[in-house]
Amino acid sequence: MVIPNTTSLALIVNSVATPLILFHQEHLLLANSAASELLAYPAEALSRMTWYHLIPQNTENTLQKLFANQGGQLWLMTANGQLLDSEWAIQPAPYAGQHYFMATLRRAVTVANTHMEKTLPNNHENALFKRLRQYSQKLETLVNTRNQELQEERRRLQIILDTVREGIFYMEDYTFQYANPAFCRMVGYSLSELAGQTLSLLRIPIDTAEVDPFLLLLLDEESKARNETGLRCRDGRIIYVRLTFTLVGNPGEQPTRVVAAVHDITAERQLQEQRSRFIANAAHELRTPLTSFGLRLHMIRKQPEKAAQHLDNLERVTAYMKHLVEEMVDLTRFEKGIIELNRAITPMQPLILEAMTTYEPVARQKQISLVHEMPKQKIVADVDRHRIVQLVANLIVNAIQDSTPQSAITIRLQQLSEPGVDYVLVEVEDTGEGIPAELLPDAIFAPFSRPGNGNHRNTAFGLALAREIVTLHGGIIRAQSIVGTGSIFSVYLPLPAEAADAQQWATPSPD
Repeated sequence: MVIPNTTSLALIVNSVATPLILFHQEHLLLANSAASELLAYPAEALSRMTWYHLIPQNTENTLQKLFANQGGQLWLMTANGQLLDSEWAIQPAPYAGQHYFMATLRRAVTVANTHMEKTLPNNHENALFKRLRQYSQKLETLVNTRNQELQEERRRLQIILDTVREGIFYMEDYTFQYANPAFCRMVGYSLSELAGQTLSLLRIPIDTAEVDPFLLLLLDEESKARNETGLRCRDGRIIYVRLTFTLVGNPGEQPTRVVAAVHDITAERQLQEQRSRFIANAAHELRTPLTSFGLRLHMIRKQPEKAAQHLDNLERVTAYMKHLVEEMVDLTRFEKGIIELNRAITPMQPLILEAMTTYEPVARQKQISLVHEMPKQKIVADVDRHRIVQLVANLIVNAIQDSTPQSAITIRLQQLSEPGVDYVLVEVEDTGEGIPAELLPDAIFAPFSRPGNGNHRNTAFGLALAREIVTLHGGIIRAQSIVGTGSIFSVYLPLPAEAADAQQWATPSPD
């Protein structure tokens, strides 16, 4: 076997295409041609250098990790100013009792180029690498700070979207992509159920002439459009909303992106409808007596001998119109809080009897019986005597209107106690036509919910005034009814402590 000489060994090593470096401790002893080309140093120069000349960072820690892991990553600075990100494999190469090591390059990538003069401070840290590291750290800090700002801004926006009372949704190509909780509650659908659906899932045009809001949006110069429409909720309810669409981007961009704010105007529309109904019904209420008034005047001219009879009718018609106007004024004053109650500790039985006595003739004329169920022991309450009589009278008038001949209306009075509260309960029950379900539980108390017939017995304000009187006394009024069976109106009036104490000294009520 022929053993190669030193020259031959050098030729063999230099013929290897992979960069190789032989070193002892931190000193480089031998580098092949590939390593010399990689580092841009002559092989002779490398043999006189240490790793400190090539590694632009703390070499002690780096070399310790390199030896311990039998390789790893190294940042290398070449003679021509290139910064390399390299990876080496380290293998022990013991010779003559000495610990030599062979470094074999696995990967090298040029990170930066510079023509700055390469200076090596005593702490073995290259100025260029130090700057790059500082820039990298600064950039990382800026990125982290910006990410935190974006996350905080996103969190604030999410809180706003989640807590705002107005509905908001976002669409792309006219399909739902996002809807805030307020809109989901408004229509009864979850976000997952709306996603990918079009507005046609919900939208019900108010009338056939309603313009498509998206057409308005795309033609509007300000990229905004407003539209009032109906939405069918998941439970079948129909609500009315005002939609304000805003186009994100420019017309014609793909996808078409739209943000919409949704304001529920159901209550507003109901109020408008109520006002319209109020005006129409008020006109109806006034038209009948005015027609009668004009007719009686005509009859007086034609039949002067019956003037007295016609004048009696004119007086009744005039009284009705006066009563109608007074109740309209009363209702307005109650709603504005102008009317103050003249309260006093008052027995309740006489007030109910007074209201019954007033309308006994009216009930008798319709063959209706008025019956009361009241305890003998006096029940007293802190009330306005006049307003309570008005309250009970209005409930009796309402019952008479709904009752049929040969029926009875029952007025009940009792005092009840619940934990922490004592109250008086007044009930007026009839066995008449009943109340349509759509007017319960609250609509029945609206003015003109059921127009009267143009006489003094019913002015269509009775139940509205009854509710205002009860509310002003701090009580509650409720209506229960079954169509074809009858109705019960219940009034709950709380008893102050002094009124409850007065009950102990109340004397029995006369039969």
